[in-house]
Amino acid sequence: MKKYLFSLFLLISVVGFVSAQETILDLKKEKDNSDKAIQDPKKNTKAATWEKRGQTYAYLANDRTGIYYNKLDSNALQVSYEAYQKARELGSKTVDKNLLEFFYPACFYEGAVNYESKNFSKALRAFEFAQKAAPDSLVPYLYASEIAANMKDYDKYVSNMAKSVQFAEGEFQKIQQKRETFVLNLAVTYISLQKYDEAEKLLNQFLTVYPSNTDLRAAQIEVLIRTNKLEAAITQLQENIKNNPDNADNYYNLGVIYEKTNQMEKADENYRKSVEKNPTSFDANFNLGALYYNKAAALLKETNEMSVDQYKKTGVAKENEAKANFEKALPSFEKLAAQNDLPNDKRLKVLKVLQTIYNAMKRTEDFNRVSKEIDTLEGY
Repeated sequence: MKKYLFSLFLLISVVGFVSAQETILDLKKEKDNSDKAIQDPKKNTKAATWEKRGQTYAYLANDRTGIYYNKLDSNALQVSYEAYQKARELGSKTVDKNLLEFFYPACFYEGAVNYESKNFSKALRAFEFAQKAAPDSLVPYLYASEIAANMKDYDKYVSNMAKSVQFAEGEFQKIQQKRETFVLNLAVTYISLQKYDEAEKLLNQFLTVYPSNTDLRAAQIEVLIRTNKLEAAITQLQENIKNNPDNADNYYNLGVIYEKTNQMEKADENYRKSVEKNPTSFDANFNLGALYYNKAAALLKETNEMSVDQYKKTGVAKENEAKANFEKALPSFEKLAAQNDLPNDKRLKVLKVLQTIYNAMKRTEDFNRVSKEIDTLEGY
């Protein structure tokens, strides 16, 4: 999964330190006093007792000196949040203000420390608390989604990113990000998780906002193809081509659909247009050659399964037809084989196709050459 989020190492400088008061508080004494106060029947019914507890434990979670952090109470952040909620229940009108002033920075600090130490579950929890303290703030949702992705917890990634992209564009601009980048990342994740309804709904929403984003258009086409809405995909691709006739991907995707619906002439036409726009495209060149290679292979399979009488009637003609299709396929694969920068897995795939073609066409020298290269790539 691609990641677009800016570095968490900036967290401390972004949120700043809470207050100089933190450095002079005897946090152990404050903690002990708070722990006693909530056991006192006269004090534990007062909002101020719980609000003070929330502040004290927020200081513990946000201790930059390392003297108290994780030593007096490793669960300080949760204790702080629960204390503030108790204060709210008892009628405090200042909880939201104090959550932002004291608790919210503590969430960021704890999130950053645990992210850097790769304690992702605790870092994620910290940013989930930050969301509760400031539900209208974008950044905690972005950080939570990034951390969830590191954990491969894609349900939480999707949940947090889905909330993130609903924030206004201006909120992304404040942190020098583009919302459409995150929309695309979420759409790709939905597709990889086979959540096609969610992907379609998301793309339909944001293509009205970013109608010229070709990556979002491509993702939309991918969803339509995977959900077998081929006519809708064809219509959309034709519209895309009208608006952007130089985009090779649109022709390629249209070729895929036509091939899938057995409209081979149209598939050929669109693969060729895609190659024309992007001559080094592996997928377009490979698929163009495969149109004819697959047809040739099917014809040879048919002849191999013929009875002697059947072969006498039509076998030779079908073998000649197979050879003609191999000849049509050959230029695309030889073009790919000539690309020196192909990754080994793709080169091997191309060479094995060429090996079959050269063998069928009785081109012994070429067959031996590619066979030797195949052996080298496979480590023989």
